[in-house]
Amino acid sequence: MNQEPPPTPPRALRPWYYQNLFLIVAFVLWPSWSFLILRSPWHNSILSGGVAWCALIVGSVLGFKFVQAGAWHAIVVLYVPGLFLTLGTQTHWSGYKRQFIEPLSATSPGPSTPEAREANREDRPLRRARPRRRPRSGRASRR
Repeated sequence: MNQEPPPTPPRALRPWYYQNLFLIVAFVLWPSWSFLILRSPWHNSILSGGVAWCALIVGSVLGFKFVQAGAWHAIVVLYVPGLFLTLGTQTHWSGYKRQFIEPLSATSPGPSTPEAREANREDRPLRRARPRRRPRSGRASRR
């Protein structure tokens, strides 16, 4: 159950939409920054993930309030470009990840498939069972 996170790829492999300047601009366009951070192998801290989830929730609530108030101009200016940018970057990221990032993690050490982990488990020596503590005489057992 304790799976280690995949290794972080080198910074040189970061595509243009994971560069810091673009991430600053994408923060204004509602869902794009959050999805980029949540799916990024470079930004995997709990703080950035928490801020990304918070931005998604707050943006959703604000969008709902804009619809209730009839402020369609705010939706057209802030949300529509952000949704298109999110769709474009996530489509590009899935192809880029398949082409550059996944082959890197496939060559990393350690078993990645269940069959490899099971083969590794068979090679390890069995652990000896520790002897159980015996209750002291004169005391009742807790069972």
